[in-house]
Amino acid sequence: ALPICDFLKSIGLIHKVSCDHFKTFVSDVAREGARMRTETTDRKSKVLIKHLFCRENLIQECLLEDIRGIKFVTPKTVDPGLRNICRQFGENGDRVQQSYISFKGSVLEKHEKLVWTTAALLPKWANPRNYHYQIPSSGWRSTSDYCNAILAHLQVVVEPTIDLVTFHCQNVCFQQEKENEREDLSCNHISTRVSVMVQVYRFLQAKALSNSVTNERLRDIPCVLV
Repeated sequence: ALPICDFLKSIGLIHKVSCDHFKTFVSDVAREGARMRTETTDRKSKVLIKHLFCRENLIQECLLEDIRGIKFVTPKTVDPGLRNICRQFGENGDRVQQSYISFKGSVLEKHEKLVWTTAALLPKWANPRNYHYQIPSSGWRSTSDYCNAILAHLQVVVEPTIDLVTFHCQNVCFQQEKENEREDLSCNHISTRVSVMVQVYRFLQAKALSNSVTNERLRDIPCVLV
């Protein structure tokens, strides 16, 4: 019996996804998703990303640079507790589902409390660090180095910038100020607010105290916990 790849090749079907094939596929998903995001397009997005991170010679073939700006990635949706505090980046009005995002400019999901109003969030399953690789024999000391290189080529924001967190702080604080007179805030809502602001303050204290522009922006913001 012929191996499956040889069989597909013998009958004229695609047995190996070339870079051009892949770019066509992701562009198709981006177009479909822009018209109407569905469960089917979500599945296609996940299948394509899994294939991407399992390709051999991924960095050398320069595919990452070609597809990093295409919006075919299903975004991470933050939990309702955070969305009750402030609308998530990319949401319009009462729309629940966000449009697809690109790798370029997205921020790793683990930083969601620092930037959910100012940046698209890359879900865990779309993070190359969550895949198992057979590391090329030369040029890479570890899996971590290899994954970091993939993220760099995709221009994913691995650590939030001061600007992203500063503007996020503005968004959250101004929204909280509007709610401070309300008496119907639940304990969970207040607890979530405190948790968010503690993380934001901790980041700004560590990264932004010496930044005069950031200090100027934050000076008149109602930065209060509750």
